[in-house]
Amino acid sequence: MSRSLVLLSLCACSGSSLEARLHKGDGFDRVECLDVEEGAEGAYLTGTATSSEERASCSTAWHAIGGAAGATGILRVDGWGADPFTIEQRDWNGEVLAAFPGLTAGAEVELTLPFSGEHPVVLVPEDFDGGGPYTVSWSCTSGCDTTFSRYPLFMMHGMGTLGPDDGLSRYTAVLKANGYVAHAPRVDPFHGTAFRTERWREHFDAWRDGGTFRRVHVIAHSMGGIDARNLATHGDPDHRLQTLTTLGTPHRGSPVADLTLDVFEAGVGQQTLEWAADRLAALLTDGSSDDQDLTTQLVDLSTSGMEAFNEVTPDRDDVVYRSWLGVTCGWLSFGCQSMFSGEVASWELHPILPFIEDTSDGLVTFDSAVWGEVQGVFAADHMDLNGSGGPTGHFDTDGFILREAARLVAWENGEDGPNEEQAFSLAETRAWFED
Repeated sequence: MSRSLVLLSLCACSGSSLEARLHKGDGFDRVECLDVEEGAEGAYLTGTATSSEERASCSTAWHAIGGAAGATGILRVDGWGADPFTIEQRDWNGEVLAAFPGLTAGAEVELTLPFSGEHPVVLVPEDFDGGGPYTVSWSCTSGCDTTFSRYPLFMMHGMGTLGPDDGLSRYTAVLKANGYVAHAPRVDPFHGTAFRTERWREHFDAWRDGGTFRRVHVIAHSMGGIDARNLATHGDPDHRLQTLTTLGTPHRGSPVADLTLDVFEAGVGQQTLEWAADRLAALLTDGSSDDQDLTTQLVDLSTSGMEAFNEVTPDRDDVVYRSWLGVTCGWLSFGCQSMFSGEVASWELHPILPFIEDTSDGLVTFDSAVWGEVQGVFAADHMDLNGSGGPTGHFDTDGFILREAARLVAWENGEDGPNEEQAFSLAETRAWFED
């Protein structure tokens, strides 16, 4: 009889083309697998962990194993039954990096993790399989204390980021120096959200094509947070974003954008500013178009533009949204400076302060910067929040980003992360200004 007729016969008898010839004996029933289907993902395992699972016959069982690049550990499988199986260590493109065939219950294999983060490990039945319960254990044996996060950190800069030392690059360097995987690509500095979001997606896809991760934490400064929300809602069908942390993002628009557009409407300076944006991007930003669109960018960041954006960009239920805020003081606001650790607005922002609320980072008001779970308020202006200036007497940029990464790792493990002692609460900051 041909294989196709065998398969048709099996479908008629058992309702599944994945099973054939029931075998009894040895205390359990087995079926011969003509094909193996992908089973559901089991528990995430890191450090020293054990999980009891259940699976259908003729299906794989797979788990994500977490660890730092170069770490080693022992994977043990119990309760599989007498039937042989293979352990496959894969990357996220499905490529098999290592295979251990012919295993039975109680087998142990030593694995070396080729990259930092989570790694798919797949248990594949061979020939005959009864399915049912099994137990899988992971025990890290070396490199266990090396810092890592399950998901890498994808950094998204804001408007007008030009030089090589700007736009979250310092945060990225600090994270990498301490064992984390972080990536901070660049997009056009003076363009609208739709244009920039497409560039971010291209960067993200190119990075993920390496097969070393499947999901990310996003940390975004200023307009980068708007781009990230747009990407999460409208450009992430595979649900790759897990958390989004925004730093000084104008979620409800910026009065500075409103003011600049008012000037444009009066016919003052628009062509000059557009020309300057083109020239700056062409000269200082690698890979940027020299045809920028500052007007669209300002419209997008205006209060009316963000109101329209928010109506069509709802938050995703499966993404955790978090926000950090900054507060700055005028040069002669001595009471504010005394309260907020001597923070003074930078020279670029000081002339703007009279045009917006006191409770702001110099560009973005508190009401606009709040989105999702508010984490706290730093004595830092808008320029400080992206870390490019390095640690100051009132804002330890390097300590912040390392503690923030640790908080994201704690979230991955369902735990509480370290407190941010240098941050003020939103309530106490508001109260001070109201008094």
